[in-house]
Amino acid sequence: MFERRRLRIDTVVAIVADADMLCISCAEILYGKEKVQAFIECQPGYEEWCRDHEGNVLGAVLADSLDLHTMYCGGCGVPLCDEYCPCYACPSLWQEYRVIADEGMQEEYTSSERIRLGDEGAFVEGDIRAWDWERDKGIAIVQNQAVYVTWCEEEGGYYVVTQQDIQRLMGLGDV
Repeated sequence: MFERRRLRIDTVVAIVADADMLCISCAEILYGKEKVQAFIECQPGYEEWCRDHEGNVLGAVLADSLDLHTMYCGGCGVPLCDEYCPCYACPSLWQEYRVIADEGMQEEYTSSERIRLGDEGAFVEGDIRAWDWERDKGIAIVQNQAVYVTWCEEEGGYYVVTQQDIQRLMGLGDV
């Protein structure tokens, strides 16, 4: 027999309803505390009466869900992802390329830069999108892919950091 998994209240961090993502407090204000708690606890019959204003069953977003990155509550505006997650530092990288910048990186947009694919590799054009000034590394968009790059003072140029990134860019697949 099929047994429905009960969601623990401390793992549900957001409710999806009426085409918006809401913190639990705002969901309780909009839809009623009883309705939201019944949904979270999977009380019998919740599918019938735990609905948003459009008539859809409420949706749950669990802690550590990728859907939380760069999201804010549609009611109060509080960040829904972990408060220490670096996804908020460079939200466009996550939204466009599903890449989270390392801690310390700041979002910036520059003109195209020449980026070398490894020590002996060819130069390609790329856009630096996030940069950590203390560690001289960042994220660039090269051939419509996000890759980690570093600055090499001796050579006066940017380099793709990992061999895996280089092989992926050259169409050789993963290492």
